[in-house]
Amino acid sequence: MKVFVAAIVLTTALGGAAVAQNGGPPGGTIEHVGPLSPTGQPSGEPPAQAPALTAAQKAAIFSSVTLDKSKAKTSEDFKLSVGQQVPPTIDLHPLPAGALAEAPAARPYRYTLVADDQVVLVDPATMRIVDVIKP
Repeated sequence: MKVFVAAIVLTTALGGAAVAQNGGPPGGTIEHVGPLSPTGQPSGEPPAQAPALTAAQKAAIFSSVTLDKSKAKTSEDFKLSVGQQVPPTIDLHPLPAGALAEAPAARPYRYTLVADDQVVLVDPATMRIVDVIKP
């Protein structure tokens, strides 16, 4: 019985030494593959580039968003500049179906409407502004 217990202790000690020697679990490191951001990119990627939207596509987005009276305009003040981060307290909404029918390249983005009737497109993975659509 003592020999059996000693063998278990020795095996456990050697297994622990193997982990300590290579800094990870036996068999190598385990690569964590987490969920992707809403844009489909790993969250550590650089911010997405602004979608190449035509004037007609921007007009369609503006029309669809401003016709939807269920979304309140944000009263929070922040800098409206492409590349700037929006505050985490800002409510972001998916673009309406009518806007996406005309501008499918804008699908990964969310929007908020600001007090002066500007539609702000935001990359939800980075919370950075990708476009500001003015009336």
